[in-house]
Amino acid sequence: MTSGNTHKASPTTPPQPRPLRSWQDAEHNAAAWMRYWGYRDAVAQPGGADGGVDVRAGRALAQVKYQAAQVGRPELQRLFGARGRAADKQLIFFTGSGYAGTAVAYADEHDIALFVYELDGRMTAVNATARRVARPPAEGPERSSAAAPERNQPATTGGAELLPAPPQRQPPQQRRPAVRLLLLLLLCFFGFNTIRAGVDAAHGEDMALPFAFITFGLGTAYAVSSPPKTPAGSVAPSSAPATRGTGTED
Repeated sequence: MTSGNTHKASPTTPPQPRPLRSWQDAEHNAAAWMRYWGYRDAVAQPGGADGGVDVRAGRALAQVKYQAAQVGRPELQRLFGARGRAADKQLIFFTGSGYAGTAVAYADEHDIALFVYELDGRMTAVNATARRVARPPAEGPERSSAAAPERNQPATTGGAELLPAPPQRQPPQQRRPAVRLLLLLLLCFFGFNTIRAGVDAAHGEDMALPFAFITFGLGTAYAVSSPPKTPAGSVAPSSAPATRGTGTED
């Protein structure tokens, strides 16, 4: 029988379905799936004392069970103990049956990936760790970070680099009706004082104080009612972003 460890490179397509007629087939199938998931040096070790490990890779260790009974917590504990001090290695468990509830809880606690394989070799992830491990190579962190655009790079459109729009100047605040009413009252008041000053002048009284009030009132009214002047060289705000050409003109 041809060994399933002949191809060590990480394939871009999942392993083809094939019948699993023995525990050796199950172990080679598990190794093939691990290579597809990115563990390129995954190798099955059928036969002999495995110490609780059936597939080894530089970054992972796996146990494969070819049995009809559910996998319990003790099997996962043996795999966890076989890792020893190599805490950086991912632990993966394969079975053709299923897992007891206590086994799933133990796997979630110790970050062990749980898989169930079909008799044709297909794999089903049981817990969240398995779903993370089984992510296709195209969705791995290396591919996703390379495909993601740089956030700090300015966007470009049609050969022109989009620049941030200049800050828009706030339009002058509209004059309230109350201010206009106050101005009207001031004009009426100082107009009345002007008439009174004329009457007082006819009787020979001093007109300096009324004229001072009139001058002050007119000056105040002029200052309040004068529209704000636009500084020289100011540019009207624009909502469209400025562009800086990156190419040469025809």
